[in-house]
Amino acid sequence: MNDRHAQEKLERGRALRRARDARYRAKLRARRDWDRANPGIPMPPPPAPPDPQLTLGL
Repeated sequence: MNDRHAQEKLERGRALRRARDARYRAKLRARRDWDRANPGIPMPPPPAPPDPQLTLGL
């Protein structure tokens, strides 16, 4: 019983780490691609997240 709980906790941590790493790599890739296409021009800020009121459908 306890082993299964520990195993699930490990898998959750691994999944979260993988997702975080993937986001980080995507950000780096976007930056590299931008620099390659637009040398010397600073990268524009990422788009703002959507307004929570709009996403809730209220």
